[in-house]
Amino acid sequence: MDHERFRDRDDAIVGRSARNAYKSYSDISRKTRVNVPTYACKIDATTFTEWIVAMEDCFDLYKMSDIERVKFAKMKLLKPAKTFWHIVTTHLEHINQLAINHRQS
Repeated sequence: MDHERFRDRDDAIVGRSARNAYKSYSDISRKTRVNVPTYACKIDATTFTEWIVAMEDCFDLYKMSDIERVKFAKMKLLKPAKTFWHIVTTHLEHINQLAINHRQS
């Protein structure tokens, strides 16, 4: 079966002990439910700081990559924070597109 072939390849790459450690961690993370708060752009430094700390704890627990962190945090935004995020990312994409077009000229 394909999954056995991939498992064997993974074992060869990372070693059996590392794979077993990952499997153990994976099982724990599937059984654990983490309640991460949402953020609604409140103008309150304490609320924002507590949200950031909760998010970082979740990132560390699940060993998320940078892109996974961004996608996960984005899901935890509520309006108007989600609207603000959309505006910022749209603006950055526009700036990047202008920079690319300028270099090509």
